[in-house]
Amino acid sequence: MDTSYKHYIKLTPNQLHARLVARKTPPMQAEHIKKIVAEQQAMLKSENARTIQLTRLWREFTEPLNTERENVQGMLRYKGSENDEARRDALEAYLTVLNALKAKMTNHCKQDRKTPTMIASEKDLPNDGTHWTDWIPQKIKGRVLDLFEQIERKPKAKIKIPFQRLIPADLHAKQVTRLKNRTLKDLAALCMAMIYMGFTMMTEVGVGYIWLAMYTCGAYGLAYQVFDYFVSSATKTNN
Repeated sequence: MDTSYKHYIKLTPNQLHARLVARKTPPMQAEHIKKIVAEQQAMLKSENARTIQLTRLWREFTEPLNTERENVQGMLRYKGSENDEARRDALEAYLTVLNALKAKMTNHCKQDRKTPTMIASEKDLPNDGTHWTDWIPQKIKGRVLDLFEQIERKPKAKIKIPFQRLIPADLHAKQVTRLKNRTLKDLAALCMAMIYMGFTMMTEVGVGYIWLAMYTCGAYGLAYQVFDYFVSSATKTNN
């Protein structure tokens, strides 16, 4: 981005005009400066919007990873008995892998300026990289899993399973709500299109087309209710 007039970039058009008049800037030069500053402001606005979007996408995408890191850190704070060296080694190795992945994802967001979907596509990750576990090479997973296999199993003791495809409950609820809203919006758009088409073609094929459009909208509404039922049922099962 051209930063020739970056000292003007925070000014409004009126403020910039007043500043240039006060400095007795020649009219042609003043118009040139206004054009450059307007372009700089537009580019900065676009870049800021991009930053906000990337931050939001990566924050949501890494939420399950951060939750897993916090869980492992909590387990490491629990000292246990002196014979838990294998457990500590496994957890520390697992945490090292999680921290390395977190650092890479932060770099993708701040330096590469790419979304999780774009990076996953470039790397040709399994499952389209929809979960952080898809981003860990299988050979690294194998090494960590081998360490966990060496932990002595104790009666009634909770066994940590690394690389599970888990999603925090609040994030899952947010994703379900977003899916429902998007589906409802798409169905509403389809209904409006059908009704509009019905009125447009009524003079050609008669009023029957209006009834067909309304019937189709009713079918869309029923389809959404079925969709909502199965999504809600799946949510309750997961919880």
